[in-house]
Amino acid sequence: IRRVWRSYLAEVHGVVFVVDAGDTARFLECKAVFSETLASPLLHGKPVLVLANKQDLPSAVAAADVAQQLGLASVTQCPYHITGCSAITPPGAAQD
Repeated sequence: IRRVWRSYLAEVHGVVFVVDAGDTARFLECKAVFSETLASPLLHGKPVLVLANKQDLPSAVAAADVAQQLGLASVTQCPYHITGCSAITPPGAAQD
């Protein structure tokens, strides 16, 4: 599905990039995809929200560590924010 992302970049008002914070083996891949995506001139100046997902797992890396792995400190072409999250269905709640 990543191949079609470029088709939509001109129309977006911002980007939400979700990282599996519990899968450290894929951080290099995430960094490459993140860097490639932000390199598009169509995203220049558009806000980026990075979600370090799966914070409920004991193996999850903190959002600050995910930021370091993605190289967020070197991002200058757009404003960004990173936060930890956990997108799980609460116990007893109906699944969508």
